[in-house]
Amino acid sequence: MRHQDQVAQARKLFAYLDTRTTAMAESVYRNPVSDYTCPRQAALEREMLFRRGPINIGLGCLLPNSGDWMTHDYTGVPILLVRQPDGMLSASLNVCRHRGARVAEGCGSGAGSFSCPYHGWTYGLDGMLIARPDERSFATLDRSTCGLRTLPVVEKYGMVWVCPTPAATLDIDDLLGGLAGDFTVYSFDTFHHYETRVLQRRINWKLAVEHYRSQITLSSGKTDDCIELPLSPYPRQHGVEPGFEKRPPASGNRNRIIRKSTPQIDGSS
Repeated sequence: MRHQDQVAQARKLFAYLDTRTTAMAESVYRNPVSDYTCPRQAALEREMLFRRGPINIGLGCLLPNSGDWMTHDYTGVPILLVRQPDGMLSASLNVCRHRGARVAEGCGSGAGSFSCPYHGWTYGLDGMLIARPDERSFATLDRSTCGLRTLPVVEKYGMVWVCPTPAATLDIDDLLGGLAGDFTVYSFDTFHHYETRVLQRRINWKLAVEHYRSQITLSSGKTDDCIELPLSPYPRQHGVEPGFEKRPPASGNRNRIIRKSTPQIDGSS
């Protein structure tokens, strides 16, 4: 978002706060309760949005160096992301090709390979199988076909997108629908990861999304819930990832970063 647009939006939000009003639609929209409680709809949304669609994992600064890695399970599909020696990111199913055990847990740095804790099949950073015990028993099984299943991954504008479906294709610019310019101005590729916190709540995923998109809190005076736009044209912040928000501290510096826990959400009602 251009600096002048940021300023205009910030002034609009402050005006809403001062007048205890908010932006209003032309008419009232009634949202059926079944949108949040129907198991069939929840299953469809989980499949279409969290399994087939691209997932924003976070900022690229989560994995700044070669050998850095992290696992991701919030889609219901075990994913392993690894920063390669050439600086590119790889993504694969975090599933050993032998008996299906997870080859990594959590996150870490400086890895040279990943070894399955079950039978010791070992994979390189690129996911290719590099060693397996009792090689004679698998002599007829070409090692080059036994690597971790790769997933589509794109790192752009300082952010990382992964699709949990191996055969999918990603067109991030088409997905963003013209927001690329806004993300470029924020310079997410200059940010640094500070910490990650997870808040677990068994809620329908739309409740969390809609709460932080709603402007009703502006008119009710709940200013602590409001995300404020930065007022400098090219803010250089540290410790930013999805879940961080910009709020003005008591001193009036409107670009300080305060961590807000990221909810861990499933698609269930």
